[in-house]
Amino acid sequence: MTACGNCGAVPDGDALFCPACGTPTTRRSDTAASADPYLGRVFAQKFRVDALLGEGGMGRVYRATHLSLEKTICLKVLRRELATDPETQARFQREARAASRLDHPHSIRIIDFGAAEGSELYIAMELVSGRDLQHVITDESPLPEARIRHVMEQVLDALAEAHAQKIIHRDLKPENVMVGPHLGDPDYVKVLDFGIAQIQDGGARLTRAGLVCGTPEYMSPEQARGDELDPRSDLYSSGVLLYQMATGRLPFTADTPIGYVTKHLVEPPKPPRALRPDISAELDQLIVRALAKNRDERPASAREMRAVLLGMPAPAALPLRAPEPVAAARKRSRAWAAAAAALVAVAVVALLRRGSPSAQVTAVAASPGVASASHAKAEDYFAQGKAAYFAGRYDAAIKSFERAAYYDPSWPEPIRELGICYQMTGDKKKAAAHLRRYLDFVPTPHDADVVQKMLAHLGS
Repeated sequence: MTACGNCGAVPDGDALFCPACGTPTTRRSDTAASADPYLGRVFAQKFRVDALLGEGGMGRVYRATHLSLEKTICLKVLRRELATDPETQARFQREARAASRLDHPHSIRIIDFGAAEGSELYIAMELVSGRDLQHVITDESPLPEARIRHVMEQVLDALAEAHAQKIIHRDLKPENVMVGPHLGDPDYVKVLDFGIAQIQDGGARLTRAGLVCGTPEYMSPEQARGDELDPRSDLYSSGVLLYQMATGRLPFTADTPIGYVTKHLVEPPKPPRALRPDISAELDQLIVRALAKNRDERPASAREMRAVLLGMPAPAALPLRAPEPVAAARKRSRAWAAAAAALVAVAVVALLRRGSPSAQVTAVAASPGVASASHAKAEDYFAQGKAAYFAGRYDAAIKSFERAAYYDPSWPEPIRELGICYQMTGDKKKAAAHLRRYLDFVPTPHDADVVQKMLAHLGS
């Protein structure tokens, strides 16, 4: 993007309006791009700047090489106007240091930050492959509900960690959510720009420089009013993301930034199911709740909102999905595969009705001898496995459940899920072995009758 012709501010990459004055944005010209002052040079005596990846209101983002580490990284160079006084530098250092403390698999990792020779402030981050969520929504809508849930539970997991560190994102939007393949998951999420958005509410000096706190299309009502923010502001923005993933559109449309802000303040959104009837009532209710004007009516925390997502029943059509074709070499009959799929569907529904995943996790986490850090990793992989299963990606689900079992060998739930997945792939031997192992873990589980029926059908 080019600088605003009216006030000089530089909007974010896909912004429709200038964040400072509301003037419609225009594209940056090739001539301007070729005049980049950093491309091909060594920056801060540490980084070779290789390519421009994008630019926004805070500055430009480059692909660069860390010369000492010989590692490709992402380098964000902030606009020089942000380094004109000591107060701004001190605020930047404080917030960048806070962001660097985040150590979460779904948060971008900060490698270095500081000031270059010309006083330009910079942040060096891990380079993440994939696409931002805006491109995913634009290219692939409508997204399956299982995929929507899977992406958002990772976003909320990252937010929960940030909120625990007293960091509010304040500018959560699809462009700040990267989605790409990692660890066998094609939709692995990284949330960008933690902490950086906090320097945008530093008072009149930064506002006059053309920066506002947040993006109008995703701004919570209290953010629009200029009230003191708490983590529930990020949950409102998460609700906008969910709405956009579910329907392919924003909850409100307007021709100007003030138009968006006004609608966030006073207009109730149309329920997502009115636009897309096939999404579940549970997801519809969560989205409407997250978009409540009164923050006291939203989920109390990112962890609570994530628990609601994980505790939802499977989307009705997905457990009844036709089984994957069985390899001819195994000579499995189509009739057996269809029966297995039906049995698994009954088992999954029964399991979901008898207890929420969050309740099971809480019980295990409270057990003596379970290392909290290892169990947290196991829980993450378990959630990835469930999402892959509901999307019909059984091989990916198996890998995730195996990792969950590795990180917490005392947790029986991944073993049961492995049995179900192997049954769906037609491997009766492995399915029976894992289901028997599950019963050995828990001699009298609440779902013993369901598991016994599955074993009987397998002939074991």
